[in-house]
Amino acid sequence: MEPNAIIELVMGQGVFAALFIWLFFTYQKESREREERLMSIVDSQAERLEKISQTLEKIADDFRP
Repeated sequence: MEPNAIIELVMGQGVFAALFIWLFFTYQKESREREERLMSIVDSQAERLEKISQTLEKIADDFRP
């Protein structure tokens, strides 16, 4: 192979490697942010479920003889 062909091959692969690395870290950041949002939703749902559970217990206590 000619040196110019090798240089072109490396340059082409370098661009794809850089693109892959950039996409990988972007995806990781988005995943982390998505997980934080989902965890906050899960936490708020747990709080709401606790309130509903307490309300249902009060209603059940009112109906017990």
